[in-house]
Amino acid sequence: MTPGEKFIVHRPRLAWPAAHLLAALLLLWIAFANGSPLFFPDSGAYLSVSKLLGYPWDRPPTYGLAIAPFQLAFGLWGVIVAQALFATWVIGVLLERVTGLRSPLALVAAAALLAGASSLPWFVGQLMPDLFTGLTILLIFLLVFAPPDSPRGACLLFVLLLSVLITFHLSHIAIAVLLIPVALFAGVWLGLRRTALIGATQAAIALLLAVLALSMGNWIVRDQFRPALRSEGFLLARLLDAGLAGEVLDRACAERPLGLCAARPAMKHAWRPGQGYLWHEESPREALHRAAPERTRAEEAQIIRRTVAERPADVLRIALRDWLRQLFRGASGDGLEANTVERVALPILREHFPSSAAAWATSLQGNGRLDLLAWPLDRVVALLVGLASPFILLAARRRGDTILAGLTIVIVAALLANAAVCSMLSGVFDRYQARVTWLLPLLAIVAFLRFRLRRSGAS
Repeated sequence: MTPGEKFIVHRPRLAWPAAHLLAALLLLWIAFANGSPLFFPDSGAYLSVSKLLGYPWDRPPTYGLAIAPFQLAFGLWGVIVAQALFATWVIGVLLERVTGLRSPLALVAAAALLAGASSLPWFVGQLMPDLFTGLTILLIFLLVFAPPDSPRGACLLFVLLLSVLITFHLSHIAIAVLLIPVALFAGVWLGLRRTALIGATQAAIALLLAVLALSMGNWIVRDQFRPALRSEGFLLARLLDAGLAGEVLDRACAERPLGLCAARPAMKHAWRPGQGYLWHEESPREALHRAAPERTRAEEAQIIRRTVAERPADVLRIALRDWLRQLFRGASGDGLEANTVERVALPILREHFPSSAAAWATSLQGNGRLDLLAWPLDRVVALLVGLASPFILLAARRRGDTILAGLTIVIVAALLANAAVCSMLSGVFDRYQARVTWLLPLLAIVAFLRFRLRRSGAS
């Protein structure tokens, strides 16, 4: 059985949507057990977009705009239910395309396994765009290796969805830039030259549309035609946290007065100098950007260039070290500590979502007991599947299974790309890799189904 082949099975008409609903409920178990949707400190900024139609400087507004209809119609629970249903839809499309079957049982079983042995439920129930990193990767795979049978309507839908998902987080742009060529080369290597070329072109069009949409929005609202408004500040913070840019900034300030020199006290008072520059209450970063945005960005870029030019070997060494560190870090629940959420996001919840704020205050997260729901099984499973991925690829190649081989290459490449992008541009945090490690258990599920189908077909 190959993707796209018809397989007629008489089932109740509502079996497939019922399976999606049940699968979504399974993936929401952590939010249900918590007693509230999960909040990250940045959740408040996205809710400000959806509630007040604000336009943040440091992140795209598209995720906040996308959740606004569900938040207005059904509250914050409606947002995470919609996220769960969309996740199960993408997973269902993947299972249908790679097996040729529309099996409600397979979808529910896959959701149950992912709910119990992956990081996915931590992001499905969280008001953050991190869930959509893995879904972006799956859409790229589907376009390149398993496009819909209908070349017009369904492919256009995939392209538009991929474009929207890329706009949800700036890291998605860099990941897509790295992943689309890898998927293309893998498709050509596996003998799917025409299919891979068409699919990669469509994915590239989606990427271009996303970049243009973000740039146009920033140009209309902020008078800056660029996808990221303050990318220089985050990269400078990364170099400060690495211990490389601080001395360069000190020398630059000794040479001539810079606006950034006023930020040095905040850097010393924070747990990391770069985080102090970005977020410390004494940091003048926001005031500098509002008073002289062009000058501030130019100064940030100047310090970045000088740091890279003066210490290229150290920059490369730390980039490689942190890439490897990020690759093997992925503990679920990172960044969901009650004190940080209470300090940053809770004021917005109390003002605009009082019932949700009250529910959060009595939740496991609000009482600092969310770690009761975390266990290392998801990391163990991801590590085992990651170690087994070369053998899955070899077995798929031996059997001539281009779909499974392509999925293995795309997922492994995506894990490498995600670790590189996040560690080099932001820092090493468990949540960055945890947002994509659930793809490894999904790879194991697909491998099991593909091998089982081939065995049953051979018999």
